[in-house]
Amino acid sequence: MYLVVLGNGSWRWHGQTFKAGVHEVSDEVANAARTAGKRSLVVMREKPIIKHKSPGPLTIADLQKPRRGVRLAGPTAPPPLEVESSIVPMEHPCGQCDATFPSTGARDRHIEFHHSKR
Repeated sequence: MYLVVLGNGSWRWHGQTFKAGVHEVSDEVANAARTAGKRSLVVMREKPIIKHKSPGPLTIADLQKPRRGVRLAGPTAPPPLEVESSIVPMEHPCGQCDATFPSTGARDRHIEFHHSKR
């Protein structure tokens, strides 16, 4: 397994310091990096290749796209908020019919397409 430390800092685990760059690590270190909750840690199965390195901190864009086995170690994006349609308030009445809408924009589009004379 390979650990990529992004940025220009380091990550310390059990007395070992991993500076920004690519490090071959044991499965134990890879698992610790995955659960560390840091977006600056990337765990890969294949050795990553740093393509043309731009000046400044190491970024994910500096890594050549691997064929497989990439997993960001940090927290992933939260799942999309699930909203039941019955929870969305329908507070904007049409005024020309019984329909109500969650926003003035939705109401205005309804009026334009259903009640305007063409």
